[in-house]
Amino acid sequence: MAFVTSDQMTQYDNAGHTEMYTYEPATRKLVCVSCIPSGAPPTSEVYASQDGLFMTDDGRAVFSTEDALVHTDTKPR
Repeated sequence: MAFVTSDQMTQYDNAGHTEMYTYEPATRKLVCVSCIPSGAPPTSEVYASQDGLFMTDDGRAVFSTEDALVHTDTKPR
């Protein structure tokens, strides 16, 4: 399952911004998939589909954010 919340669900400091998390019941593992890997706090919100699915059949989460999560990410124009 995947969900978006502004609650701080892990050690990552989300600075009050929304983040997307995935949860795997079999392993009881909660992962922040939208958190910035370097640990830097976010500067924008995370958005997921409002009326559709935001997780693929193989467990990958789909979301958008203006924060760069990898060095090749760029801000929208």
